[in-house]
Amino acid sequence: MIEAEIAPGDIGLVPPNSKGAGEWPEISVITLGIAIESVSESFGDDWPQKLKRETFSKVFRDPLVESTLMSVGHSQAGDISDATLFHAAHMVTHQLLDQPFEPVAKSGEAFPLSGASLNRVKQLLAKNLDRHVTVEEMAATAGISRHHFSRRFKAATGQSPHQFAIHGKLEHAAHLLAEEENASVLSIAQKVGYCNPAQFAKLFRRQFGLSPRSWRSRMPK
Repeated sequence: MIEAEIAPGDIGLVPPNSKGAGEWPEISVITLGIAIESVSESFGDDWPQKLKRETFSKVFRDPLVESTLMSVGHSQAGDISDATLFHAAHMVTHQLLDQPFEPVAKSGEAFPLSGASLNRVKQLLAKNLDRHVTVEEMAATAGISRHHFSRRFKAATGQSPHQFAIHGKLEHAAHLLAEEENASVLSIAQKVGYCNPAQFAKLFRRQFGLSPRSWRSRMPK
């Protein structure tokens, strides 16, 4: 059971599914929920051990977090973007975990996908080069909704998930063309998920400036 008297500017953390009571006479309260998966993604599964000592025992004050949340609280309904809320949530989390916070995106822009999530998506794509992995599958692997995933993925890589996947397939195809000299272009195309050799050749030329056959002929013997 958690009991606390909240004063203006006070900041505290309530564990998920906790019960309790609080008093906040004549002031407005901003409640900001942060998904545990999001915290683990950024700080690792041992994040509870990194929390400030007073976090669970009492509220605390932090001018930077206070001013951010006050700004959110005074915004008009509908004026707060997803990026602003995401920024505020991460700022609060960094302060709770005593970690330095450096903004990585301006309001209205997407925050890049974390390294851990990006690596999981890359592994998914690498293991499924023979088929077309959907954006929904990538988002599920990253643990993020499809809408937010696409924007955060592009912020991290500079490419859309679809573009990134195609680039990886063609890079692998170029490697196979050099390594498997006796394999047909069609068989190489099929190994990276393309049954239509014309489509494969068009994408290959767009990326490397050469047709698959011309690329192979220029490889050192």
